[in-house]
Amino acid sequence: MTMDASGNLYVSDPFVNEIRKVTPAAVVTTIATSANFTNVTGSMTIDPSGNIYIVENSINKITPAGVITILGFNLANITCVAADASGNVFVGTVNAVYKMNAAGNGVTALAGSTQTTVTDGTGTAASFNNIGAMTVDLSGNIYVADLLNGSPIIRKITQAGVVTSITLKPGIIVGTNSAYGNGPPITGIAVDGSGNIYASDTGGNIILEISPSGTLTTLAGTGLTSPNNGPATSAGFYFPMGIVVNSAGNLIYVADSENKTIRKITTP
Repeated sequence: MTMDASGNLYVSDPFVNEIRKVTPAAVVTTIATSANFTNVTGSMTIDPSGNIYIVENSINKITPAGVITILGFNLANITCVAADASGNVFVGTVNAVYKMNAAGNGVTALAGSTQTTVTDGTGTAASFNNIGAMTVDLSGNIYVADLLNGSPIIRKITQAGVVTSITLKPGIIVGTNSAYGNGPPITGIAVDGSGNIYASDTGGNIILEISPSGTLTTLAGTGLTSPNNGPATSAGFYFPMGIVVNSAGNLIYVADSENKTIRKITTP
């Protein structure tokens, strides 16, 4: 799931291999169908020009005019994609992050290597262990969920390729199957203008918030799978996946996959 500057949501609908657009008024239209895609379960992003990038076996690009192309670069094990405010596109593989322009040209390695360790550093001196989700803040810093075979940490990457790990300070976490316990990992992350990071803890059926100081708490969800609405800490999610935050930082949208709904969370 991703959002444009006008607040329109774009959602992958995997069971029918379609890309759907949801306006702020909740009007839903289909912008791409199974004639163009075979497996739209992956990450997606949108750049400032309105081009949408979707992870399938490679990276598919949809222009605002609806033209769909496959970007012609050769990267294996692509897991996620994100774009910054300047139109740069970042592609995450299992163990590295690459940078390219909107046309898919000029692909360069930004950080990581073939190593499956967790090492901070610059460029190829840094390493990752199973990148699963990615987002970019307003300053162009990239954040990835480094899944560590089910015990994720958050890594920050600057435009110069400097990688640091965010030291998490556990706060109140609910859900016995949380990724920080023994459940499936984080599948989506987003960051607001104040530096707060939001993550879909898919196995725990909760939405996590990580403050700029690294304090980790449950923003929404009880760990139960009922799709009930209400106060964030009383609401239920069932395998939440994609997550985006609006430009004002006061609305968070979550693809509640097993409940087959898009959920909206207002921030305090």
